[in-house]
Amino acid sequence: MRPWIVWWCLLLSLGAQASVAEPACQQATEIRQAERTVLRAGQVLNQSTVAPEDSLALAWRRQGTQIRYRMQLDACPAGADWGLWVFRMGGPYRAWIDGKPVQPIDPVTLVGSQVYNGRIPALFQLPQGARELVIEIVDLVYMGSGLIRVSVGPQVAMLESRALSQLVITDFNSFSSTMIGMAGLLAMLVWFYRRQDRAALWFAVACLAWVVRGVTYQFFAYPFAPLVVEQLNPWLVLLTSCSLAASWLHGFQGTTVRRLRTIAALCLAISLAFVVTLVLEQGAQLVRALAFASGFAVLFAVLVFLLQRWRQGSLSPGLLALGLGALLAGSVHDMGMVIGYASPANWAFLNVGFTLLLLSHVVVVSIFQVKQLNRAEHTNAELERNIQAKALELEQSYAMLRASERASARAQERAWLNREIHDGVGAQLITALRGVERGTLSKERVAQTLQEGLDELRLLMDAGDLGQSLHRALATWRNRWDSRLEAIGLNLRWEVGHDLEQLELGSNATLQVMRVLQEAVTNTVKHAEAQHITVRAWLEGSPHRALVLEVRDDGRGLVAVRPASGGRGLRHMVQRAETLGGTLSVDNAASGGVRVLLSLPLSGSTCEASNTTPLMP
Repeated sequence: MRPWIVWWCLLLSLGAQASVAEPACQQATEIRQAERTVLRAGQVLNQSTVAPEDSLALAWRRQGTQIRYRMQLDACPAGADWGLWVFRMGGPYRAWIDGKPVQPIDPVTLVGSQVYNGRIPALFQLPQGARELVIEIVDLVYMGSGLIRVSVGPQVAMLESRALSQLVITDFNSFSSTMIGMAGLLAMLVWFYRRQDRAALWFAVACLAWVVRGVTYQFFAYPFAPLVVEQLNPWLVLLTSCSLAASWLHGFQGTTVRRLRTIAALCLAISLAFVVTLVLEQGAQLVRALAFASGFAVLFAVLVFLLQRWRQGSLSPGLLALGLGALLAGSVHDMGMVIGYASPANWAFLNVGFTLLLLSHVVVVSIFQVKQLNRAEHTNAELERNIQAKALELEQSYAMLRASERASARAQERAWLNREIHDGVGAQLITALRGVERGTLSKERVAQTLQEGLDELRLLMDAGDLGQSLHRALATWRNRWDSRLEAIGLNLRWEVGHDLEQLELGSNATLQVMRVLQEAVTNTVKHAEAQHITVRAWLEGSPHRALVLEVRDDGRGLVAVRPASGGRGLRHMVQRAETLGGTLSVDNAASGGVRVLLSLPLSGSTCEASNTTPLMP
């Protein structure tokens, strides 16, 4: 074969290799091989060449074991914009490139001998010309594999993978932790106002414990010893499980002293075990496994309890059982990533399961609130019906009471009227009858006695009209006496104020006022030899506090002693005034004649004057 043909074929093959290699170097390349060294206390336990998702022996997962991976980066020349993409490692790790600590780009943290969280995807700066990468898991491997996925290449080529991992792992965890924290604070607020609601209290504790777990889970660079942070994770999972169990047992009347003591004892015992492992620096992996298994067992027992309640016909336990089932399914998947039956490169679903559990809890609370609102509306409607029924009964009772009061008032009025007729008119008629029988009374005296008895009877009839005002009683008396006075040549002047129209007095008070008026006019007719008589009545004071009645004539005046020691008629008038709480004065008027003045204070006792003390007319 000719030499030029050989050179031509060689150039074509080199060009083809260059055209293939150059596009490959423009893409992110996953590291497929690493040299693994397992050490404990400076002693090499194993040294081998492994691929990603390597299997780690159980004995290598104990405290004090370091697992170092050495990887060559000479496939493509590193450029200025190249990066190292560590998707996940099986435990807390440090990383060096050519013997120098890596420089984080995303998430941002300080450069140095930092211990990074193997769960958080991270992008590091890959220096130009980098040849060797060393990643060392420093303490407590928490997965079945140490090296899971590491890639190198241009940062732009890793953008899509980084964005998806950031969304699914970091952003979703942050969002769910925020929502769970808000739900926990709301539950704590409910418990603050309803201290007897233990279900709300324990649900708040569960949510807040899960939030703390989410915060520590998201640490990229450990702020303190990685072992402490890693032991917090299973302890908080256990605390969340026990708190959820207590919440649902309280919420669905499944609480017993034995159950609560068992849960509390389990949580306390494992918490003490965590403290012991931190102090002795031994047994951390065993206690982690025990905490996860105990939390799973507690939640599984609660799941059985909820299903039993659901079979009894309640919807809410069934919905919570669905959410709890999602949480347990997520824990089974994530436990498979730890044990080895699920790929450690998968996304973790435990946080997704808890979010679904929270969603089911929100649905249950919403259903409960709707039922409470419906029950409140039904209760309000029933309460309104009861109020209407009671109001009707009360109105009927009031009507019966008013009817009874009216009947009692009529009975009292009849009794009072009977007494007044017996003591007043009856006495006058008996006196007249005895005088006629004995012949001691003249015809004129008999006629006068009968007229006085008739006048007294009319006064009783006027005063006995319940609800009649004093103004009407005065008008009736005037209509009756005006013609009689005119017949004997006595002119009546009538001055009664209109403000008396609304005045209501008791029957006895009205009768006594009318008796005072009639007695004063009768005295004028009998003794005064007057030509004119004036009757005035008005209310004085502000507001009206007293009734004033004045009877004045232009006769010959008083020729005897004061009323208090005078005739029987004057004494009766004074007694009537005093009985009603008023005063009565009889004096000679300045212009001549006699002036009778009755002043009666208006009070409740006056307006409702008793009818039990009749006075002789």
